[in-house]
Amino acid sequence: MVSDGGSPSLFSSTSPSFTFEFGGLARRFRGPAFTRSGSVETTSGDLASYDLASGTPAAGDTTGGAFTMRFTVPMSDHFYAGAELEAGGITRSPIQLMSDSPDIHISSRALVGTGAVAGARMRHGIVELGGELAGGLRIQTMTVQSFDAVDGDPSETETMLSGLVEARVRGAVWVTPHVFLAAQAGTNVFDRSDINVGLSIGLASRAFGAAR
Repeated sequence: MVSDGGSPSLFSSTSPSFTFEFGGLARRFRGPAFTRSGSVETTSGDLASYDLASGTPAAGDTTGGAFTMRFTVPMSDHFYAGAELEAGGITRSPIQLMSDSPDIHISSRALVGTGAVAGARMRHGIVELGGELAGGLRIQTMTVQSFDAVDGDPSETETMLSGLVEARVRGAVWVTPHVFLAAQAGTNVFDRSDINVGLSIGLASRAFGAAR
């Protein structure tokens, strides 16, 4: 353990420079046009057919929340790049289940995202402001199952994939030289109705995320 300006660090002074963040993110976006048919076995042993349909997508028709993690490395004192992962659930979606069976429903709606990020930042004292671009993949899943199903019972999961390119603004406050609180807001470059806001806490291996 070494110290920077009297603040203890968990990392050696020879450690490579990186930051790791974890937090939460809320999204509102235009859901994909989606139509899918299938069948699932109910707990009574019957086979129930179903259709999933989104209708015509509209701006902001889907919302969700996710737990986020990201890892970045500085290219210089002002530029950085990295990768991020988010995993959570969809809280509102226009996708509807249609079936003649009253025994099945959409039991879960998951939201997963992966991406690469590159950005620029400027720091004055403990306050930092920056902007970044992120590109990756958004994955939505819908699981259809019996109402009284338990773990291990039959289910069917339908998956939707879509690309994502976002522009974001970020701000951070350094609580210590190695710990910071961050906030971000972003929008899809190709669909301004696709927005997100997030909060996170981060750790830096070197004081204030310095490149060296």
